Amino acid sequence: MFGHPVTRTKMGEYKIEGKYQDHSIAANQTYGTSRMSSYHIFENLLNQRDVVIRDRKEVDGKVYYEVNAKETQLAKEKARQMKEAFKSWVWEDIDRREKYVERYNELFNAIRGREYDGSHQTFPGMNPAIKLRPHQENAVLRGKLGGNTLLAHCVGAGKSFEMIATTMEKKRLGLINKGCVVVPKHLTLQMASEWMRLYPNAKLLVARPEDFTKDNRQKFIARCVTGDYDAVIMSFTQFERIPMSDQSRKQFMERELNEIMDALEEVDDTDRVSVKALERQKRQIEERLEKLLSSKKDNSLCFEKLGFDYLVCDEAHNYKNCFVTTKMSNVAGVQTTAAQKSEDMLMKTQYLNDKYGCNNILFATGTPVSNSMVEFYVMQRYLRPDLLKNAGLQTFDDWASTFGEVVSQLEIKPAGNGFQMKNRFSKFVNIPELMQMYKEFADIQTPDMIKLPVPKLKTGEPIVVTAKPDDRQKAYMKELAARSEAIHNGNIDPSVDNMLKITHEARLLGLDSRCIFKEAEPTPDSKVMKLLDNLEQNYRDTMEQKGVQIVFCDIAINEDSEHFSVYEAIKADLVKRGIPKEEICFAGDAQTDKARAEMFEQLRKGEKRFIIASTSKLGTGANVQDKICAIHHLDIPWKPADLTQQDGRGIRQGNSFDEVGIYHYLTEETFDAYMMGIITNKAKFINQIMTSKDPVRVSEDVDEMVLTYSQMQAIASGNPMIKEKIQLDNDVANLKNLEAEHKKMVFSMQELAERKLPQTIDNYADLLQKASGDLKAFQEQHPDNAEFKMEIGGKIFDERADVGEQIEKAIIKCSTTGETVKLGKYFGFDVSIEKNPANSNFFNSGTPCIAVLQGNLKYTSEVSLGNNVGNVRRIENLAGIQINQKIQQLSANLDKAKSDLEEAKANVAKPFGRAEELAEKLKRLEYVNAQLSTDKNDDEPMPVSDIPTENEPVQAASVVVAMPVSAYTADKINPKPQTPPVPQNNIPKPVYNKMKR
Repeated sequence: MFGHPVTRTKMGEYKIEGKYQDHSIAANQTYGTSRMSSYHIFENLLNQRDVVIRDRKEVDGKVYYEVNAKETQLAKEKARQMKEAFKSWVWEDIDRREKYVERYNELFNAIRGREYDGSHQTFPGMNPAIKLRPHQENAVLRGKLGGNTLLAHCVGAGKSFEMIATTMEKKRLGLINKGCVVVPKHLTLQMASEWMRLYPNAKLLVARPEDFTKDNRQKFIARCVTGDYDAVIMSFTQFERIPMSDQSRKQFMERELNEIMDALEEVDDTDRVSVKALERQKRQIEERLEKLLSSKKDNSLCFEKLGFDYLVCDEAHNYKNCFVTTKMSNVAGVQTTAAQKSEDMLMKTQYLNDKYGCNNILFATGTPVSNSMVEFYVMQRYLRPDLLKNAGLQTFDDWASTFGEVVSQLEIKPAGNGFQMKNRFSKFVNIPELMQMYKEFADIQTPDMIKLPVPKLKTGEPIVVTAKPDDRQKAYMKELAARSEAIHNGNIDPSVDNMLKITHEARLLGLDSRCIFKEAEPTPDSKVMKLLDNLEQNYRDTMEQKGVQIVFCDIAINEDSEHFSVYEAIKADLVKRGIPKEEICFAGDAQTDKARAEMFEQLRKGEKRFIIASTSKLGTGANVQDKICAIHHLDIPWKPADLTQQDGRGIRQGNSFDEVGIYHYLTEETFDAYMMGIITNKAKFINQIMTSKDPVRVSEDVDEMVLTYSQMQAIASGNPMIKEKIQLDNDVANLKNLEAEHKKMVFSMQELAERKLPQTIDNYADLLQKASGDLKAFQEQHPDNAEFKMEIGGKIFDERADVGEQIEKAIIKCSTTGETVKLGKYFGFDVSIEKNPANSNFFNSGTPCIAVLQGNLKYTSEVSLGNNVGNVRRIENLAGIQINQKIQQLSANLDKAKSDLEEAKANVAKPFGRAEELAEKLKRLEYVNAQLSTDKNDDEPMPVSDIPTENEPVQAASVVVAMPVSAYTADKINPKPQTPPVPQNNIPKPVYNKMKR
């Protein structure tokens, strides 16, 4: 940079040498500021670090550092400019572009994914009445031969049978001895039942809760070790209660400690946030390690001693929150603290990978991406760390800098007491190459790929039921807006009120007024009443078929009389409408595996016609689909994966209904519509990646949502800009795709104009000159009235029949030996008989050879036995006709190449035709985002020097050059006057303060 070398350490840390020596205008003004030079900005970008400037403060002798919003914003603008300049620099020079494209393709674009065809397999011991579907057979073969595998199959694709058959086949073939099968607690008996249905003679050990008590533990260990089981089935919690040995845990923690120490050595001392985060991780591991070394435990029940050499994990997305070591700080979706169950899974997968070489693990999930695309890295860390190593992506920071783009947002803290830096992956880039690596171990099957015989959606799409807000809801939304403004202006103690609390109350308010005001009465237009109307109608319409309906709701589940329970309210109203209470159940009523199995059986038979459930109770793995006629989403979950799993309870194989109604209930002018818009966009981005088609190259991330002050203001006011923002987001995305295609065309045309076409023109000109020379030479030796003659073997022949005999002899010899036979000369041109390269059956009798007339160029014609004089005429035509034809063809090709060159040059200079439209929409989108993200005075200018908004996107602590889809395959505002403080004792306290799930 500016002539200073850039080096890279073993932990992927980039260092710019001599960065403190340059005080030039370019370093400190053009791309830098008075507080941060361009070198430090660029180094932060390279190392995925925040571009943030803090001021040292001291209060009562205590030193702390506070974000300087103005200086930070200036530095971030320089970072944005530098980032764009870097991207342009990489791509503007063809040689440089080709160099980095080639290197990139070597690392990430040199994989041709395997395709598995399992149709030839037989499955000894499998129930003959059951036939696996083709995608299941393929998955089993992949599980047997393809190493560690993630079955990323859509909900209802039959993953249970795939896991079972893979385990049984690997056991039959001697590839494994004993499998450990881990499933959610409520699915242990269901998995065992499915196993015995598919393999009636299988030997299973199903862990019971009592097996892990102190009295029964040794007995369970003995059964595991000595029993010849095909598999041992246990729940997640039971699996976590089987620890690794102290020695393995010690080695694991020491390995993690070494990574943190390496990162600490390389992180910039001025990056205090990253240093503190790494030191905290280091301290936590050291404390755990010290505790481990000082304790004396019974290691009899440890994972290594139970004889498991194969691990199967269903619903593997439950282990997505695996910690990583990173120099980045506070990035949404990135876990830097250890979640016990995920750390335990990581230890066990590392143990199996070290021992069996990434061959003995099988994960399965219907929702491989739920919260963030960081989960791609997490799954690869579990299953194929060797692929990460081979690609030079051993550290998370390396992976993130290749496939992610982090933005830092300077925003008001949720408590309203100052600014904070909010980091998140704004987008993921180079998606095709990310997915190539992912598909090395992930078997992806989406609904569009396997076309399962599942029910269609009633009306062909989800049914959106909108409800009008009642007077209480309208008034309380304004109250929430006033509270958010008070928080925004710093007039409220964060312990009393904050945006997280407001977000939660906004969700409750959108559900029903009674969640906040217990004395409220339901109105006919509320969404709960609209739900009840639909429940009753579907109940009556499917009386003969005993249609079953599911109501999903994750809030207001209270079971005590003090708080409003939407579950009890729904049940009570259904009973009032004449529906037997025995036909209504809550998923939470079944507290044991046996009770849950009985409830599910009643639902499958239609004995229970309604079940009200939360996502955690019924969202995954519950096979109750037999008579599902409708699924109702009363609230909006946080993640698209939750909606996918919920809908999968009815949209799956085995449902007797041809159509299923999917209902979404929204209350207008509340948080509902905003959440639905966000979660729909998240689902769209996921679908663009998990697809059978070519994935998009750039996609936004899918992290969680928390209301900001400005969003609360917009929702409370019924701001139409929310709808406009959604439309603008879609328009901008489409236009950017078109712009990317235009850039692809420009790159391709540039390559043609500067390299390929000039070379082609030179080649055609050279060939044309040679052909013209041949024509001139022939005309000089063969006047128009010349008699026929041909020299063969030094003898002149003037009879065509005699020459024809010599040609046939040469054909026979060439046909027999495959060798070229030199025949003679025809008016100065050498003539030979050669094998026909276009004929794949050369040695078959009667196969034609070719006659070759050699001048500056080579002219050919087929010859064959039994065509005496005809063969001679063909040789004559080579000189008399074909040379002229060649000249005409080359002249036409040369003219076309010259025309193509002019066209290519014109295309290189051609601007994107909709650039003005894109710029206008981007400008409008920026304005709309500012309106939704700030409390600005209307029609006022947005000076750069003012404090940035609470939610303004600013460019990333990263430099990521997204590989284009190309031929290479490859404001700031003047704040309003502060409102008077809201008396804290006047803040409404919602009735709802407890939730059970």
